[in-house]
Amino acid sequence: MSRWVDFRAIKQSISIEQVLAGYRWPLQRVRRNYLRGRCPLPTHRSARSQQSFGVDTAKNVWACHSSTCCQARGGRVGGNVLDLVAYLEGCSIREAALRLQVRCGSAAAIPICNQLVSKGREGSSGEFLR
Repeated sequence: MSRWVDFRAIKQSISIEQVLAGYRWPLQRVRRNYLRGRCPLPTHRSARSQQSFGVDTAKNVWACHSSTCCQARGGRVGGNVLDLVAYLEGCSIREAALRLQVRCGSAAAIPICNQLVSKGREGSSGEFLR
């Protein structure tokens, strides 16, 4: 039996900033709505591009401008929160959405999970990410 996933609700309710905090991946705020730092993706191989990963928190999108990282992802520069979790965990977009739903409860409970994560507490499954 297939579980239904509300991709839109997940993308709108879970911020990339919170997901990266769940992985304990530090980024620096360089502008009000922009974070920058080292790329967390396993496809990133460049030792020269230290600050190639950026997150636009207003749009809830990310990008890595390293040529090796983009090439390994088929030319894609970035994406949304589901793309990020899929790349980090080596799974499909659907599986990434299901994992985020499980970690935060049902789609309706995602805003509650966000409040708990932003306050440094665990989600309903005992751990936000990994």
